[in-house]
Amino acid sequence: MISLISISALRRYTPVFLVSIVLAGSLVNTRLFIHPSLSAYFMYAFSVLLLTITAGITLIRKRKKNDLYIALPHFLFFLIVAYSFINAQFFTGFFSLNHTYLLVCGLLLFSISIIFSFQSYRLCDLFFTVSVLAVFECVWCLLQYAGAINSLNEYIKVTGTWSNPNVTALFLAMAWPVVFWLMLSNKGIHKWVAAAILIVLTTALILLKCRTAYLGVGTSSCLLLIFRYKLLDHFGMEKTCLVRYCVHSFCWVCSFR
Repeated sequence: MISLISISALRRYTPVFLVSIVLAGSLVNTRLFIHPSLSAYFMYAFSVLLLTITAGITLIRKRKKNDLYIALPHFLFFLIVAYSFINAQFFTGFFSLNHTYLLVCGLLLFSISIIFSFQSYRLCDLFFTVSVLAVFECVWCLLQYAGAINSLNEYIKVTGTWSNPNVTALFLAMAWPVVFWLMLSNKGIHKWVAAAILIVLTTALILLKCRTAYLGVGTSSCLLLIFRYKLLDHFGMEKTCLVRYCVHSFCWVCSFR
């Protein structure tokens, strides 16, 4: 009985643990290389390699492969990665770190699609991991602002664990709607804890001074509220109308130079 419980728990938490390693490794900057961000680059590539190996083993051992589901946007992204790799390797002859990064991103998306299709998991577990990493980043930023920790960038006081404050801010912007969703979905003490984390997140984002992160937080929060409370139904709109509006707005903004 104990062995069955341990196997079940292992299957449940393994995907979340592997994705957590990818996220945590991507946030690490050190002075071991010429550029501090190379530490995050290599950690990201190595952790995605482990995730890809795990996904390959899962795919081989799974007898019923009909459960595998790859969304259309994922498939289109795979085509872009394949085109970029083939073009750089066989036609232009120019293969840079950017091509490697794009290839690693494709492997990450493919591995996540496989693992999360075949193994049971709870989204709350992944959200909890993102929240913990976000709190760690926020505390790091506050300590830098207080002067207790030095920044990796000699020109900027608050950068988080990255030498570039914009990267840290974009990660916090990704975590903001996650914590916001946890606050809306929970009750009691968990709701108040999520609200406190949101306050700390907002403070860290203000210290990082990244306008792109502010835009991302505002957009994601609005979309979360729209779909959670079905605000479109009150105005007689459909989701397709919202998508068309977003596409038109994006094209309108891109038309300016």
